[in-house]
This record gives sequence, structure tokens and C-alpha cells, in this order.
Amino acid sequence: MSHCPVCASPLPAAATVCPVCGAPVSLGVQLPAGTALAAGRYVLEATLGQGGFGITYRARDTLLGRPVAVKELFPDGSSRVGTGVIPPGSLGPGGFREARERFLDEARTLARFDHPGIVRVWDAFEGGGTAYLAMEFLEGETLGGRLARGPLRPEEGLSVARDLLGALEVVHAAGVLHRDLKPDNVFLTRGGRRVLIDFGSARAFESGQARTHTRLVTPGYAPPEQYATSARFGPYTDLYALGATLYHALSGQAPPAATDRLLGVALPPLPASVPPGLRALVERTLAVAVAERPASVAAARALLGEPAAAVATPPAPDLSQPIRPPGGNLLRALQAAPDGATLRLAPGKFALPAPLTLTRPVRLVGSGAQQTRIVCEAPTYVLLVQARGVIFEDLRVDHGGRMAADVVVVQDGDLTLRGCELGGGVQATDGSAGNGLALLSAAQVRARDLISSGNGGSGVHLEGRARLDLEGGRLERNGSCGAVFFEATGGCLRGVSVIRNAVHGVAVAGQADPLLEENTLEDNRECGLAYLEQGGGEAVRNTVRGNGLHGIYVVQTARPVLRENRGSLVRESGSA
Repeated sequence: MSHCPVCASPLPAAATVCPVCGAPVSLGVQLPAGTALAAGRYVLEATLGQGGFGITYRARDTLLGRPVAVKELFPDGSSRVGTGVIPPGSLGPGGFREARERFLDEARTLARFDHPGIVRVWDAFEGGGTAYLAMEFLEGETLGGRLARGPLRPEEGLSVARDLLGALEVVHAAGVLHRDLKPDNVFLTRGGRRVLIDFGSARAFESGQARTHTRLVTPGYAPPEQYATSARFGPYTDLYALGATLYHALSGQAPPAATDRLLGVALPPLPASVPPGLRALVERTLAVAVAERPASVAAARALLGEPAAAVATPPAPDLSQPIRPPGGNLLRALQAAPDGATLRLAPGKFALPAPLTLTRPVRLVGSGAQQTRIVCEAPTYVLLVQARGVIFEDLRVDHGGRMAADVVVVQDGDLTLRGCELGGGVQATDGSAGNGLALLSAAQVRARDLISSGNGGSGVHLEGRARLDLEGGRLERNGSCGAVFFEATGGCLRGVSVIRNAVHGVAVAGQADPLLEENTLEDNRECGLAYLEQGGGEAVRNTVRGNGLHGIYVVQTARPVLRENRGSLVRESGSA
């Protein structure tokens, strides 16, 4: 349902003026069937619905041949020129940027999950001045739509409660709150799934910590703490909304707003047919005092008076044999492997449902960079290394999505790469871009014969106090630099081909001081080697040729030691 851009009141279908305030309402803002998005990958087929911040379409993924739901960021009051979106003037440029970032945050949040009770996001991209999400297409109706025909039977309500508790358990385990659980955000599929949707309000939380949040309430479903701009939030916040949703499902009406209940308005009793365990769950989760609510999903489930459901565990993988695709097999093997184990990966594509964080030492050995691929489409990164003693050999890591995302990120940990390839860091329309290899904080990477190519950002990006020692390999055809050293980073590049990058071959900035020895820096669009800010270190016996602007460029404040290099040198104060 669409809403009035002036007073936000719901609008009847095909309304030309708001029935509440009389404001004119523009028609035809939905994109027509047949519109192609994301360079033709998604072709729209029909409009599914429109809300206060977006329009959802049924579409066809022409690459994978499957139906998808495409959600377009289109705040109320926006207009359209062609397929482009003109945000309302009331938002202002800053307000629309914030709205777009929150919209993309929803994609980043959903990309972390692979659970039947949580809607799956397949892709995120930008175009026409706005942003889009491509999600799984769900057939059925919302719980809100179902309740318009009357309440659920108690046994149906119990089944819904179990499914939603399972989904919330996964969300909370990731340190996330949904913050807007209500019947309209629970989808009942024709296949029997109960799915949490609309994570646009989701936020990270730390139990027991006071946090400032944007105040967001749906009266009847939001607990008292959500009416405050600064409060302690936790799983009990979503559990109140779950209790309110189940209360509505069983009684046929939403409970009174939490603010009214604080003033003494009583909660009408549930129907007598509701069994004791389900009644206890609803009444306890709807307690206005946080201390009286269950503190976790496990505590809430115990109120049902049922033992925790046994979860079927697949047999432990045989680590003596090569791990075979799909990605789930790799995840199970990593979970079962002891610290420092060697996992051999068979040829094939290991598609990960969400970014993978490595917090223990492990050695992954592929069957060759052209044979073994680890792939993820999440809009953040593919692999995050936070442990020491992680080794990758003879494999390729690719980002397959459309949002800016790094391929491999090393944060404080250390990583060894031998014979590996990295690619697919995307450059988004807002200028953000993903790097092939990103070294953050005190990361340390040792690499031999590394190829990092075709990334939207740089082949290798270093910041903080990170260090990279790379011998051999290629950094080529990246959207920014082959390698960029920022802040207090350092290390050594030796015998590396740095060619055909869209900005510089190697850029050294901040107070970075790498050793660059016997490299080839060739055919880069601007400089083969650029020393910027207070960049330093040494460049020795490098071959620098065929670059668009300069071979070696040194600004006046930079302080490199240059010896026996072959190629032109331009200093900011003159030419040598």
C-alpha cells in the first residue's frame, strides 16, 4: 500500500488525491513491466506493492533463470524521470544519502543469514539515482493479510511461534535485532515456511549496553524501550514484538500500545482455547518491564514447556579426503577441523551463502587457481581473516555480487598466500569499490605468485600498520591502483608485474615506507609509481615504462630513496 507524501496516510488504490489531507498524489511512479535493471540481468514483470520507502516488483533473473523480488528505494514524494528516481526535496541530499545507506544496510544484514525463516537476499546494486535489492521471490501472503480473515487456531499459532523463535535465535546470535517484527513483516509461503521479512530497521546490539537508536515504533508491537532515543536493547526487545504478533494472531486484534499499558490500560485476556504453554509465552514476552520478560529465545522457548527440538547434525566430514563442493561442505569441514588443520579442496566452485570469517589457524589447499574457486555474493567481503597462521594455497577467491565488496580482508591476523588469485571486487555507482586484498590494522600477509586483477578498487590495499611481503605475481587491470600503501604501512614488493591499472601502478602515501625492488610498472593510466603526502621507503631497480602521465612521480613532501630505476622521474618541484 502506498502512502501520502504529505501526511503519510494510507492511500486507496488509484487515488489521485489524499483522502485525509487533500494533497495531490502522482500516479505512474512504478517502473513498467519489461524494464531491465543491472545491465539487463533483472527484467521486471509486475509490481507487488509499494510502501513508504520503496516499491517491490516481481522480476526475472535472466542470468540464473529464476523469479526474484526486486525492491527499489523510492521514498514517498519521489518522482521519476525515465527509469531514474528524483528524491523528494523534503529529504534533501543528505537525507536521501542516509536513506540509501540504511537501505543497503538491509542487504548487508540479510547477506549474513541462510535460514528458511529469514528472507534471502541475492544481490544489491545501484542505478538511476537509487538502490535496489534482489531477494528470493516468496509466494503466499503476509501474516497480516491472513489475519484480516480472522485469528489463527491455537495449533497454528503454536507452529508460527516455533518457527519465528527459530528465526530470531539465528538473528540474535549474529548480534542483530529486527526491531520491527509485526504481522505485516511475517510472510506465510504456500510451501509452509514462516519467513521474517523487511530488515530495513535492523540494528546491531550489545546486551546490557545503553545505545542511541533512531526511534522507531509500530504501536501495539513496539516495547516501551523503543519509544526512547537511548535505552538498553536486547533480544527481549524483539521478543515483546513476537508476543504482540502472536497475541494478534490468536485473539484477532493487536494489543494496546505499550505507552497506553504503562498508563494502566489492561491487556485483554487471550481466548480460553489457547494452551497453557503458548499462553505463558505470549503473556511473559508482553511484560512491559524488561526484567519480567524472557531474556533470550532459549528462555522464551522454555515457556512453551517443550524440550528443545533436536537438530539433525550431518556426519563429521572426513578431513583426510578432499572437501568437495558446495560451500556448505567447506563450512562444516572448517567447523570440525582442529586448529592448524590442512583442508584439501577438490576442483569446483565453493559458493558461500554468507561471508566467511576465519578466527582459527587453518590451511586451505586447492587443486589450482583455475580449478578451485571460493565465491560469495555478499555486499561486504568473501573471506575475513582475523586469526594468525592462516594459509591459502593454489585456489581462487571471487566476489560475485554487484555491490562494492572486498575479496579477502585481513584484520590484525596474518595470512600466507601461495599461488592464489583474487578477483571481483566491485566498483559501485557511488564511487565505492572493493579491493582484491585489503590489509587493515596490524595485518601481516606473506604472498608468492599472487594474482589480484579485475577489482573495482585496488589489487592490494593497505592501511593502519599493515605489512605485505609479496614476491612474484601480477597486480593488473584494477579500477584504482595495483597496490596502494596508506598510513604507516610497509613491507616489500619484489619481482611483481603491476600493469594496466586505471590510476597508478603503485601509490605510496601517508607515512608508508615499503621496499619496491625489481618490479615492472607498465601501462598504468596515470603513474607507474606515485609517492604522495609523506610517502617514503625505497624503490630499487624497478622498470617503469609506458604509463600515461609519469613513470615515477614524487610530490615535494614525499621522502623516498630511489636507486637504479629505469624510467622517467618527475618531482613536484621539477623534472629530472
